[in-house]
Amino acid sequence: MAEHSPAAQEVQFQERRILERIRKAFSLELSRIRVTVGNLPRGELFSKDPEEHDKMRKRYTFSRQEVLEEEKNFDFPSEKEDLQHSLAELRVLYKKRFGK
Repeated sequence: MAEHSPAAQEVQFQERRILERIRKAFSLELSRIRVTVGNLPRGELFSKDPEEHDKMRKRYTFSRQEVLEEEKNFDFPSEKEDLQHSLAELRVLYKKRFGK
């Protein structure tokens, strides 16, 4: 999900490169990337039970330092730093979720 249309277009333009990097970094074979513009509804991400909500939130919270460490694994031109940062966040979250 992209916040605005230009970001979504950039991801689509870089699709082949992103897919190759995902394959190398995570050993995942993906055929394509589907990008939509908008925001996820906050209420649908977590359980309605407050205790379960807090457990999920803590499990998938990560620090800026973790993201900065992951950014070192990507080699993007300086004008693409926002994309590099987003992919690093995604990779940190993936590792927390799937333990890889």
